[in-house]
Order: sequence, then C-alpha cells, then structure tokens
Amino acid sequence: MKFLEKSYQSHQNWYQNMSEEERLVLLQESINREDPIEFKKLFPILNPNDTWFTVGDSYGTDAMWLSSHCKEVTATDILKDMIELAQQKGYIKSFSAQNTEKMTFEDDSFDFACCRDTFHHFPRPYLAVYEMLRCAKKGVVIDEPVDPYIRMPFLMFICNILDTKKNPKRSSMFWKNRFSFEIVGNYVYKISQREFEKMAMGIALPAIAFYKFNHMRTENSFKGKVKYFFTTILSALGIIPYVRTITILFRELPDNDTKEALRKQGYYYYELPKNPYL
Repeated sequence: MKFLEKSYQSHQNWYQNMSEEERLVLLQESINREDPIEFKKLFPILNPNDTWFTVGDSYGTDAMWLSSHCKEVTATDILKDMIELAQQKGYIKSFSAQNTEKMTFEDDSFDFACCRDTFHHFPRPYLAVYEMLRCAKKGVVIDEPVDPYIRMPFLMFICNILDTKKNPKRSSMFWKNRFSFEIVGNYVYKISQREFEKMAMGIALPAIAFYKFNHMRTENSFKGKVKYFFTTILSALGIIPYVRTITILFRELPDNDTKEALRKQGYYYYELPKNPYL
C-alpha cells in the first residue's frame, strides 16, 4: 500500500534528515529530561529476572530506565539511527531496528513490551498491539493520551446536535483536535479504555489494568500548577477524563502480590471473563 510506505518513510526521514550534531543535541536533551511519572508506576510489574523490549524508543531513554530494574532490555525503533547513537554513547546495551506492525522477533521472545507515546504514531495501531503481544509472553504496557470523546457524554451530546447529514464535521469547529496530525506524518490515534477492553476480550487475555493520570507539562509554572491542581480534582470527581492512561495487557494472570501492588499503586485491575464457548 502506498499510504503505508509513505507513513513509514516519513517517520524514517524525520531523523535521517538531521545532522549528527542535531541528533546528539536531541539525544542529550532526552537523556537529561526528568523521568516521567509513568516509569515509577511500573514498579508493581518489574522483576529483575524479566526481559523487556521498548517500542518507538528513538532515544533509548525508556530502555535506559528499564535496564536498571530488569535483566535485559532491547530498545527498538523503526530506524536505527538514534538508538544506535544511544548505544555508542553507552546509554543502552541492546537495540534493534523494528517496524512494530511487522516485527522480526520470534514468538515469546521477551517477557514484556513497553510502548510509551508511540501507539498514536502507528498507521495500523492495533496490528502493532497484536505484534507486541505475540513477542511478549507476559504482557504489554501502553502509555498514551486519552480520547476524551467516549469518556465525556456532554461532548457526544454537542457533537450529535452539531453534526448533520449535510455537514457531519461541524463539531470540528470547537473540537479542534478531532482530526489531528503530527508533522512526522501520522494521525494522532488516541486511546480509550473500552477499546482495549474489547480487544483483550476478543483474543482471550486473562486480565487488564489501567492507571489514569494528568501530566504537568508547563515547566512547573504557577499557572501550570494551578491548572494541574484543578483538572486533577475534576478528573477525580469524574467530571472530565484524565489526560493519560497506562494500559497493561496481561497475557499471563499476575500473582496475588502483583495484583495487590497494582491496586496500591492506583491501578484499576480487572480479571476478564472467559469465553464460555471456546
């Protein structure tokens, strides 16, 4: 498909068109950045004997953090340029150039997969999830911004009123990022809890967990702190959805200690019913 070729090539060109000096600057900025909240929320499932692979980990920062807590971590990205540079600088040990929608790893090659801020880049995101599940025998972690539409009935109500047969996109006038794209060439494919639940049920996964949170991304300014404070209260009350969700898709049922650790960390943990006809 020409579209897929264009999409993959656009992401590859993003780094190939940079000079080595520009790549070094981006790499160093990423390495120096403070660890995001998501990493610390993975402690309930971290085991020093487990192996992981990261997805879309251009700078190797996800792999670098995980490697201090796990047996072995392989960083992957669609292009090797940046992660190879990270290895040369000694930040990561292992890397592999991989298209997540068609990975070359064998089945069950790792214990876990980590996909952070990458799902929304895939032209066929759920195919990428199936591939990660094929390669990770224990589970897959996906950390992404949330699609607000499903979690906000009022937004649905407004869209239903505005959208008509003659003009089904009138709601886009106030819902600005309904059809949003990034300059590297991808549609921003935001996640929803319900979609992952349905996918997990369809392929008979035993359990799923969600951690919902808001990010304070405004350089710790006073305005940013106030906004974060009030949005977190509104989210906790269920008035607006949280901005981000960490989803853990389990291929193996976690032990009781892990379940308890997930709940203490603030996860919503669900054991999924079995299909009675299979």
